[in-house]
Amino acid sequence: MPKGRLRTEPADVKLIIHDPIPPPALVAPTVRDAKALAERARGIVASAVETRQPTGV
Repeated sequence: MPKGRLRTEPADVKLIIHDPIPPPALVAPTVRDAKALAERARGIVASAVETRQPTGV
């Protein structure tokens, strides 16, 4: 979907399936633990996106 528009257009999409990200074994997980796991997942996805961006984007 082009930025700023509600119209969709045909495009090629590449789906990347990463290895599972096992959470640490915690007895009583905290919000800090959840945020750390989320940041770890975000970093993995972000690194894949950054390395696959075509030039000129």
